[in-house]
Amino acid sequence: MRSVWPLLLGLLLFAPPAAHAQSYSPPYYYTVNPDGTVTITGYDGPGGAINIPGSIAGQSVTSIGEWAFSDNIDLTSVTIPNSVTSLTNDMFAGDAGLTSVTIPNSVTSIGGAAFAECSSLTGVSIPNSVTDIGYDAFSDCTSLTTITIPTNVTSIANSLFWESGLTNIAIPKSVTNIANYAFWYSSNLTSVTIGSGVTGIGIQVFSFCPSLTAINVDTNNLAYMSADGVLIDKSQSTLIQYPEGNAATSYTIPNSVTDIGNWAFLSCANLRSVTIDNSVTNIGYEAFCFCNGLTNITIPNSVTSIQGEAFSNCGDLASAIIGENVGSIEYATFAECSNLNSVVIGGGVTAIGDLAFYFTSLTGVTIPNSVTSIGQASFDGTSLTNLTIPDSVGSLGYQAFAGCTNLENLSIGTGVTNIDEEAFIGCSSLTTASIGSGVTNLGYAAFGSCSELAAVYFKGNAPSADATVFSGDPATAYYLRGTTGWTDFSTSTGIPAVLWNPVIEAGGASFGVQSNQFGFNITGTTNIPIVVEACTNLAQPVWVPLQSMTLTNGLVHFSEPVQSATPARYYRISAP
Repeated sequence: MRSVWPLLLGLLLFAPPAAHAQSYSPPYYYTVNPDGTVTITGYDGPGGAINIPGSIAGQSVTSIGEWAFSDNIDLTSVTIPNSVTSLTNDMFAGDAGLTSVTIPNSVTSIGGAAFAECSSLTGVSIPNSVTDIGYDAFSDCTSLTTITIPTNVTSIANSLFWESGLTNIAIPKSVTNIANYAFWYSSNLTSVTIGSGVTGIGIQVFSFCPSLTAINVDTNNLAYMSADGVLIDKSQSTLIQYPEGNAATSYTIPNSVTDIGNWAFLSCANLRSVTIDNSVTNIGYEAFCFCNGLTNITIPNSVTSIQGEAFSNCGDLASAIIGENVGSIEYATFAECSNLNSVVIGGGVTAIGDLAFYFTSLTGVTIPNSVTSIGQASFDGTSLTNLTIPDSVGSLGYQAFAGCTNLENLSIGTGVTNIDEEAFIGCSSLTTASIGSGVTNLGYAAFGSCSELAAVYFKGNAPSADATVFSGDPATAYYLRGTTGWTDFSTSTGIPAVLWNPVIEAGGASFGVQSNQFGFNITGTTNIPIVVEACTNLAQPVWVPLQSMTLTNGLVHFSEPVQSATPARYYRISAP
């Protein structure tokens, strides 16, 4: 028998501790803690007003467990006994009928989401004994119009008053940090006063507060200040938050500001114009997002960076000028600016990011020679009619110009090597496309559903492509003499490949002046389309299209009246 005892002892040593048994003393469920005190874990009594007892079964109630009173829509008011020292997470969350709660001086902390979604809660008096209030504690308390933050609280937690009904708030000097989203979507909030002790302010603290007219800061604060109700840092170099409810229609960025912070003007619908001073070097992420009244914007040459979505969803924005020193147009910078029809891209831009001009009304754009890449869906759904992609561009992203239903003519420079999947899918008005000599691959459905695409002119060898590339198109591929791979290309894509080889016959009876007309014959592959162009100065040529023609049966004659007032005239043939 003695050999069994060591095994039994080992089992006892490693057995998990037994959970405290839950007891019931109507209408409360509770557990007894090791020190003999009680934690209330649940309530199944009637609604209305209740006084939580200070003791159960002769033992003191010191705590209330998580979710203990949550989702009880019939409770209207609660009085907490002064034996309780902390309010735990979610303890009253979702009590939609709760209008008031009395918190005793014994309480030192309020847990996360303790009163979240108590949409009828109108009054809470928080005693000065409280030093800590958890995340979301009063979030979605839409009827809570006023509250006093105790003078011993040191931090405003994440989303503390998210979607609250607060109309104004004063943050005491004891608070050193205001965490992310603290007052997010507090639609009734009109004014805020930030105490002298705050040294850190998180992201989007006052975003989507449409009634907020001013953010005030104690003059003794060493980190922040208020400039006419606008929150900026003490050095006046970073503009942090422009109050969304400010009624002004125009605003000039102070000339001390170098950085327009992330979300600085988010959803400021009253603004019609903003003047950005030459001191500014950076425009932050979503800085002007949802500024639906903004009609135009000029970004000065001092700006070197514009962060993603900076002007996205600015519905009335009609024109934008981007300075010469901006390095890239980032992700969705102007996405869904539905009325944006004019943009000037500065010569310093090297990259146009994904969704940069997604679903804008751009009818034309000049892409500078500095640009090397065009990202995914960057011009998807725009109103472009003609497009020239310069030789500097090396790649076209997925769906870069998809759904540009007004696009008729396209010229792709020699630098592009790959046209990504669906890059021009759904460009239903596209009739001609010129593909640079550098293209080696056409991605899946790159020109799919371009129902008017009749002619695609290739300047180099046949790129790799499959049957999806021109699916639904009536296209013919035209290639130049000396290039290769066209038999296989035609087989793999299912469209005909035709040699494009027009030649001006500079001689014979048809060449020269006849009946005050100068003319010549053009020969080449039967039925290939051509355009005859002319200029007057080869040193600085400006080629003017004269006539579009088809080499019916491989021959066509061109003529025009003799240009007697012009000392010289030069002709060439190009693709349509």
